[in-house]
Amino acid sequence: MYVGWTRIGGGTISVDSSEPITCAEWLDLARAADARGDFLAAIDNADQGLEAYPDEIELHYIAALAAARADATGEARRRLVKFRERALRAIAEDRIVRGLGEKVEALAARILKDEAYLSGADDRARKLRLAAEEYERVFRKYGSLYTCVNAASLFSLAGVPKKAEALVESAFSLGAKLLESNTGLTDNYYFNASMAEASLVSGETDKTKQYLLAASRASDAEVASRATTVRQFRRLLKNMPVDANEVLKDVANRTVIHFCGHMIGDGGSRFPAALADDVRERIDTLLERFDVGHGVGSLACGADILFAEALIDRGADLTIVLPFEREKFIETSVERGGAKWVERFRACLKAAGDRVHYATESGYLGDDQLFRYGAQLAMGLAVLTAERLETDVRQILVWDEQRLGAIGGTEESYDHWLRFNRPSELIDLPSVKNAKPGTIDGEVPEVARHARAMLFGDIKGFSKLQDSQLPLFVKKIMGTVATVLSEEVGEKDLTFSNTWGDGIFLVFEDTVVAAKLALKLQKTLAELDVVGLPDGLELRLGAHVGPTFELEDPVLGKGNFYGAHITRAARLEPVARGGTVYTTEAFAAAIALESGDEIWCEYIGNLAGAKDFGALPVYVLCE
Repeated sequence: MYVGWTRIGGGTISVDSSEPITCAEWLDLARAADARGDFLAAIDNADQGLEAYPDEIELHYIAALAAARADATGEARRRLVKFRERALRAIAEDRIVRGLGEKVEALAARILKDEAYLSGADDRARKLRLAAEEYERVFRKYGSLYTCVNAASLFSLAGVPKKAEALVESAFSLGAKLLESNTGLTDNYYFNASMAEASLVSGETDKTKQYLLAASRASDAEVASRATTVRQFRRLLKNMPVDANEVLKDVANRTVIHFCGHMIGDGGSRFPAALADDVRERIDTLLERFDVGHGVGSLACGADILFAEALIDRGADLTIVLPFEREKFIETSVERGGAKWVERFRACLKAAGDRVHYATESGYLGDDQLFRYGAQLAMGLAVLTAERLETDVRQILVWDEQRLGAIGGTEESYDHWLRFNRPSELIDLPSVKNAKPGTIDGEVPEVARHARAMLFGDIKGFSKLQDSQLPLFVKKIMGTVATVLSEEVGEKDLTFSNTWGDGIFLVFEDTVVAAKLALKLQKTLAELDVVGLPDGLELRLGAHVGPTFELEDPVLGKGNFYGAHITRAARLEPVARGGTVYTTEAFAAAIALESGDEIWCEYIGNLAGAKDFGALPVYVLCE
């Protein structure tokens, strides 16, 4: 556990060192996490297994596959490169099972396909054809249905219809032979999904729907498999005169929601206790209506706990985000409902398991800004989850529609969600006369914290420069940084800046502005060629968003920023690869919520921060 945006265990497990876990057990844990769509936990479990069994090819494969399934294409490529040659040698020498060998070779084709979709339109067809050719090569070598169908689809997308038609015919013929020898394949997800894809490429939409329905009913229809199918089919359906949602309705993963609402109570509460049963019924109705399979929110008494219990009762996944440490949260936001609500809180927290996050482990200090920060992180995490699962995301809230100005309250969450044109569903409450915001009595912060985006950077290789090179470094390298800042960021956007040697510290009010500036800095410096300075000088950047104190610096005589979250950003930057922007999960969540498709963050794993800071989930910023 670490200070800041904390995922307990990261979806992984703790192991008693006196009883070391076996390689087979690590494989089971990684496979199970991948199957349920928890791709980040799959990567983390595989990485922990690799610490003890670094030569286990299947652990490498699962981690790379999970990265690809999480849309972390760059990370998937990096991981594949690390073990591919070793795997190919093992395949050639028959030292790994045939099925795993085929999967490793097909993964390379999959990553080529994903990279094609990240490229510009002018180059996409060429790259899709390369991916198609790689899938076809694997199909000719192993003869499996799914590589045949993938090759057909990609040739179709690349504008090579004759190759696509020939491979579709091969797929239908192969599918018929497989079914003839094994009638149990009618209950196999990938058999039905592959036949559906072949039918779609051949233009048989009705057959496609029938096979997808069969796939959705298969006993091995896993969350991860559904997400992969939906992603691929949306690409194929993009230029077809059919409704993609209609075609995919049976196989799509269930909806993800962000939930929130008022705390419960009597005597002026915005959520009177007498309405609890009615609200729960309305929550159940909406969860059923939208086929909700995953919910993300906090756990205050009242609406939050009612949502959590309803999600648990329908077998949905539950992710809890608490704004600060547990016992203080119980005191501020649960005990006011009474002892029974505390019991219900603890039961929900236990049911959430390793999906419990703390927005910050800093103290509450009477600062309601932490509720705002926690709510926005929960919203971002809901969007991240939906993106990984290739499904819809919406907000459902319990609100009386009164605007009383509570910091981090339900109305703020509603407004913030709608800023990004995301769907929201209201369970309305009757207005209570003279209702008061759900503030906490007796605690008033001396200085309030405010969430700010921050960048820490330094130049890899700076310490090796000679004194004679420093004036040129300051003029060309740091001068370029200054130029980019002045051209790309206005005075209102950049809240604070400071440098020391090669160090850079920048603070922003807007996370997306910070992200775009970080990417622009990396691109500009990568293109810079300075005669007189050594090769290999690269900017390392760490990005985070979190609550900070803005205080007068008595030494500098001007404003400066302080707090545990500043330290968090500072500890991330030294472990970043040169030329990249590493981000915390909080930053990634904000980007998912606020940026659209323009920029995004790819998960790369749990990494140890500098100066024994501890492990933290790390992403890399992409465009």
